Amino acid sequence: MRFFNKIKALFLIGFFLVNVSFTYGQDVVSAITQNQAVTYNIEGIFGSESYTVSYNVKEELDSLLERKAEQLNIPGVSVAILNEDGELYTATYGVTNTTTSDEVTKETLFKIGSITKTFVAMTILQLIEEGKLNLDDKVGTLLPEQAEVLKNYNLDNITITQLLHHTSLICSFTETSAWAEIMMNAPLFQWSNEELLWTIEPYSQADCNSSGQTWHYSNTNYVLLGLIIEKITGNTWGHEVEERFIKPLGLTHTHIPSEETGSFKDLPYLAHGYINWSFELSPLTDVTDINPTFTGSSGEIISTPEDIAKWVMAIAQGKVLSNDMLMELVDPNNFVTTTYEGYYYSFGIMKINDYNIAGHAGGHPGYDCTMQFIGGENDAIAICSNRTFADHQKTDSALLYSVLKVLYPYRDMKPLPKTFAEYELYPSVDMSIMQEY
Repeated sequence: MRFFNKIKALFLIGFFLVNVSFTYGQDVVSAITQNQAVTYNIEGIFGSESYTVSYNVKEELDSLLERKAEQLNIPGVSVAILNEDGELYTATYGVTNTTTSDEVTKETLFKIGSITKTFVAMTILQLIEEGKLNLDDKVGTLLPEQAEVLKNYNLDNITITQLLHHTSLICSFTETSAWAEIMMNAPLFQWSNEELLWTIEPYSQADCNSSGQTWHYSNTNYVLLGLIIEKITGNTWGHEVEERFIKPLGLTHTHIPSEETGSFKDLPYLAHGYINWSFELSPLTDVTDINPTFTGSSGEIISTPEDIAKWVMAIAQGKVLSNDMLMELVDPNNFVTTTYEGYYYSFGIMKINDYNIAGHAGGHPGYDCTMQFIGGENDAIAICSNRTFADHQKTDSALLYSVLKVLYPYRDMKPLPKTFAEYELYPSVDMSIMQEY
């Protein structure tokens, strides 16, 4: 694995926190209103039972966000909670810009990173439903020019399913020094999907995988899927996503920068993004200027927690795929074991069985987001913050666990696997806070 050094840009892209099935249980009344006694009907891996819990959820959630933001030096955070009846509650805390102190609101935009992959995957699955593609189609046949560029990877032997599942073992451009150098030194550079492929051209699967490895999370897979969408439809991948999902579902705060005429920096309500490159809580560096096209169709989209909560709910409720394809999507037999403990992946969706949630998360320099459908509750939750840590430690990981504990206190949950640290990376953080809610 010659070129896969631990460069400081590596943490950024595409980790996710998710969990299980989209199967609906009994009706659930979400605990998202103030001073409300809530009856929960719980089904699924937790069995089936019903009881009443009375507490001030809104106040607890507001207090949680304030506490976590102060503990982890997160400038701003937004949490959206959507139930199956369309009732939406959004809690926000902090600022979008540490210089101007503008407050985070429900309209605040965040770069959602690898949550973009869910839009690309659903587009591919719709094209399959339309008879324009098959899961076993070979990538080299569909993209002969790109197959020549990536001849070291033998795309003639790689299928669409392998791209969707991250089982192609193609190296990720986000693991290359060539990509990282441009991202760091020319952050406003406008990338095309083809240009992203250049960075992995000199390498092969052997350079980025261990012997016997069967799964490799690679942003390149979803850049290739974006190119397949363009080849089949004659439109940009962003145009297809807009016409198929963003417009019909009313996701009015969701943007694809490569489809916009102006700069992403001109988008109203875009939060500034912050990072500390030295594995510490402070000081923070403003990295808003990094162009989201640096991940192309694997991570370019900008949105709000409200919009992405609506998106994952639409997938779960069968508004995106036919029933047959949805059943294929959530079939436990289709989920492959990942290299991350407790995580399973299928067709652009990741699940963590221990939490009974399913969705995706996304990291982008200065921004962390996660969207999840909560099995057994029929709720959708989305969380975004405008601060990232280094080396794959994600602020949304800590926040997701804590938010779930507030909303569903009857669930026996522990912090997500591998989240918030290798503790030694953050000596200034009291890691006991990971057990709080």
